[in-house]
This record gives sequence, structure tokens and C-alpha cells, in this order.
Amino acid sequence: NDFYHIYKYNPTNFTCYTHLQCNRGNSPACLDWTEICNEQIDCLDGGFDEEYCWQLEINECNENEYRCTNGQCIAKSFFQDDIYAPDCLDGSDEIQKSFVIKATCFQEMPSFKCEDVTCRISPLTSSCMQKREKLIFQSMHSIKDNSTYNECWSAFQCLIVHLRDRVDSNCNNVCTYDMCYEIIEHDCPDMLYIPTIPVLFGDIYFAYEKYNSTMLNRQTFLFPYICYNNSRYDNYFVEDSNMVYNYSSVLFNNLTCHRRIIPVILSQITVTSLSRLYLQELQPKLWRYHEIHNYNSSICNRSNMHQCSNSLKCISTHRLMNGVNDCPNSDDENKISINYTVSTEEIINTDEVDDEETKMKIRYARKHISFQIICDGFTELLPIAINGQNETDETECEQWSCNNIYTHCNGLWNCLNGADEIDCDLSSSSSSSNYSSDHHKCVSPDTNQFIYLSINKANDGKVDCLGAIDEPTLCRTEYRVTYNYNFYCINQSSIPCIDAQYLCNNINNCYYGDDEQFCITNRTPHIYSSLCWSMDLLFGSDVEKFLCKKMDSFKKEPVIYFTLDGMNNSVKALTNNIENEVSSSLPLLEKSDQYQPRCHRGIDLRVWLNNKNNITRNTCLCPPSYYGDKC
Repeated sequence: NDFYHIYKYNPTNFTCYTHLQCNRGNSPACLDWTEICNEQIDCLDGGFDEEYCWQLEINECNENEYRCTNGQCIAKSFFQDDIYAPDCLDGSDEIQKSFVIKATCFQEMPSFKCEDVTCRISPLTSSCMQKREKLIFQSMHSIKDNSTYNECWSAFQCLIVHLRDRVDSNCNNVCTYDMCYEIIEHDCPDMLYIPTIPVLFGDIYFAYEKYNSTMLNRQTFLFPYICYNNSRYDNYFVEDSNMVYNYSSVLFNNLTCHRRIIPVILSQITVTSLSRLYLQELQPKLWRYHEIHNYNSSICNRSNMHQCSNSLKCISTHRLMNGVNDCPNSDDENKISINYTVSTEEIINTDEVDDEETKMKIRYARKHISFQIICDGFTELLPIAINGQNETDETECEQWSCNNIYTHCNGLWNCLNGADEIDCDLSSSSSSSNYSSDHHKCVSPDTNQFIYLSINKANDGKVDCLGAIDEPTLCRTEYRVTYNYNFYCINQSSIPCIDAQYLCNNINNCYYGDDEQFCITNRTPHIYSSLCWSMDLLFGSDVEKFLCKKMDSFKKEPVIYFTLDGMNNSVKALTNNIENEVSSSLPLLEKSDQYQPRCHRGIDLRVWLNNKNNITRNTCLCPPSYYGDKC
């Protein structure tokens, strides 16, 4: 893994799918495997990349399988089992995450989650590699009409294509902003296509008028014309004109062209290119009008297909009410028009969290027995009747060690007596002569000073520490992930546990004021009056800082992954590792960009063919997803 971290994958050319002849544009652009059956035509010489994909659209899966949005079938047990490792090529079996997750893929060892999935982060490609989109964009705009002067082409490129990266694109050596305007006015035809090839779906072009009508002034710029020769896109511009924007329309080289009348203000553009900005906006809107198949009756009359209203297009019934407008008139997302009913399935309450990723993990944990969370002091698994007894992941735990590699020093008391958190606090071990490895640090409710409580007194039913740090089960409830109310008020039957935000707020939220008795720091007025939520905590006492930290909300991870590491989070291990971690991490930063691999995601090997004559050749050792002489 260090090899891939040090030598990050930063290619200057593409990997290509060579088993399908496809004109993808000027080199280095070529067809990527992710662009086959990605629901839009990418081949400029025909829809070869989508030719037989209707078979996926009509595909049905078995009862024990989950159907991916693209029609692929996977085992039902794989559905929402790991948010970071989707099993569907389109990732539809997991909650959609941003590309940030995959941004680190190319400095890590090749894996299924990185190499065997598609990404819809760009209108130009389904590849998860951001640089591929950039290279395709550059390739598109490298094709010039022979009837256009080079000076005109370069000036237009610098204004609309390289709006924010003039240095990288060498535009500063081509023309200044003012000079670019003059060149366009003098050397360009009244209207031209840029680029000269389709920008979307193999049949949509961008066209621009020359300077005096395109540039209203030096601060605003009119959008390009959207040109096409197929009437199926007409309704989009009719609807958009009625609802949002007004358009002007012309015929240019036998294509119908529409341009948004409202200009774009250059100072408000943050992307590097005006045309890239427009592509990002248009692709999802025009995609529902895009027809990638020959929608004949043999396909559309099937019981598992939905015929879009007033359109030749038909889609799988699995796409109905999925939050995506697949039909031109959006009737696939209209419950009334499609007589849609929700299928009945088990519903697990996850209202305590807003994060969809956490909700997915909760649903998984409550249905699946996980070795790593068995007998960890927190009940996740819904009760299962076995021999007349309701069993969970926390029953029959007498012979199970609660202090193990998954619980040790994780910040939670998984053992009733907190044995898994002994010897984990570096500050405790180094700051007190009274520290003992079989004691817990807490605050005395009598003196408001630190004490070290024997592990034998932890969770014995008697509160010995302020806030009941030694009795955490008093504030725990089953089937929760987030725990906010962790400070226990003495002798308070009604709402005995309070949030850390109520500590040291000059109000007795506990009947007997134990939430205020340790507070000594003066506080400035603040929107949050609690010391724990205030900058004043920086100047607080050690006791205040300790209790604010201990009583803060925490999240119990419902899914814990297997690890090969031992219990190395103790004070001793941490102390020994600090220096080694710092020193060993420094060289990685220096080497990261020194080497660009010849073998793409593989490893470049030198093979000795004849040791005597020192004859060698280089070859590529490829991961499973790559092949060929350069992977």
C-alpha cells in the first residue's frame, strides 16, 4: 500500500476499452469501460456504446437478489452492507456519497470500491477519475473547423474555455482579454460551433456569436446557443421559457439553436470554464429527453416497462418514484399518473440521526450478527426468538471477553466495570502520582477534586463520581447510536440525565445543583451559556475541562470492521509509537509526485530474460480490473 501512497496515480493519458470500435474524439480521448451502458451516447460515430443496453433495462432479478438501478443483479445480502464498497457498478446499492470518498482511491492499492464502479460527477464521462473529464474536455476543444482562422479559434478558447486558467492554458501568451475581443471581432465568422463536435449525447452542439453580440460588456457574457437536429428536445425549451428563462432561437447550418437571453456575470463564475459550467447545468435537464435505444413495442409493451407519456421513450418500472426524472414529462415521478403504491417492508426507526450513512449502518447492525460488536455492552441486534428465548447480541455473554481489540481504548465503557478503558488516558498517567493502572479517574461529588476509583467500585450500583461517570449504564438506553444525555443528576427521578450543554450555565438543571457545583470559571456572555460550549473553557479548570469532555455527546459506531491490529492504544503503546509515527511519515511527502507509472494502476517490473547477457524487458503486473501491456 505504501507504493501506491508514495507514487500517486496521476496519468497523462487514458486507459481504453479496446473491444468496441468507437470514435471518442481526438487523442488521447478514447472509450472508457464506465461509458458503456451509462445511459448516454458517448461514441461520436454512432450509439455503439449503448446499442445492446436495453437488455439491462428489461432485466429482472431473482427473489434473493437486489436489482441495481442499471439492471445489474447482486445478492440481496449485499444491499446497503458497506457504504464505502458498493457492489453495483453504478453504486445504487449504497447511499450515494460525494466524490470525496473516491478522491483518495488513486493513492491507495487497487480495490473493488475504486476500480469496479462508475461515477456520475461529470456530464462528459462516467469515470471516477476527475482528470479523465479534464482530458476529454481538452480533447473536445482541440478539434477546429478548417474554415476558422487559428487566431479566432485561440481567442475564443481563451475567453470561454479557459476563463479561469489562463496561465495553465498559455492564454496569457495568446492574447489579453481586450486583445481577445478585438481578434474575435476582426477574424471570426458571425457564428461558429465551439467545439466542432457534439458536447452532449452525440447530437447537441454549442454555438457562439462573435464579440459584439456575445460580449455585452467586459463583465457579462451570453450563454452559448444549444443546437440540435432532433425535435425531441423542443419541449425542454418550451417548458423552460414558460417557467424560468426566455430564449432566442435561430437556425444555423440546418440545426435548431436556442440561447438563454439572460447573461452570465463573469465575476460570479467560480469554475474555470463557461462551457463547462453550462454543461454541468444542462446534462441532467436534457438527459430525460435523450433516447438511447430504439424504443419499439417489443420492449415497451413488457409488463415491467413504463411508457413515458407523449414520448417514444420507455423505462423500467424499477425507475418509478426513485427521485430521478427519467421521462421527458416527469410522469415517472408522479404518484397519481402512474398509480404508485409503496411496497410493504420492515421499517426500523432511525429518527435519532439525520445522517443517511449512519441510518444505513443502524439498519444493517439491527439485522445482522457482527462478530466485532457481540457482547460489547451495547444492544444493536433486534431480538431473535431461539428456543423460546429472545436473544440479541448482548445475551449469553458470560464467556465473552468485553475487553478486546475492538473495544480497548475506544472511549466507551464496553465492560461493565470499564476495564477496556483502563490505561488509556495519557494525561492521567503522566500528571498524577496517585494514578494506578486498575483505577478510573473521575471527580469526587464531595470535594469536586480528582479521585482515582478502584475498578471494583465501577458499575456496582452506587454512584461514587460526579455525574455518575462510574455508573454509565444509568444514562444508557438500548438501540441508540448517539448518546447526548450523559450527566447523571443525583436523586432525580424525572429526567435524571442531562446534556453537557447544561453544565456550568448558572442554572441548576439538576435538583440539587450537582451540574453547577464544580464550576469556578467566570464566563463572558455567549449565545451558548454553558461553559462547555464556550471559548471560556480554554481558561477553565482541569476539572471543568475533564467533565465537559467526559459528558459530551458521543456516537457508538453500529458497524465495526475487522482489524489485524492488536490492542496497541494503551498509554505505553502510544508513548512508544509517537516518535516513530512522526519520523516515518516524513519521507512519504517528499516522494509522492516524483514518479508517474507506466503501468497505470499496475506495478512496473523488470524481467531478466538472460542473466548472462543481462537481457531484460519491462512488463506490467496488473490488478484484476486492468489488463494489456500497460494495464
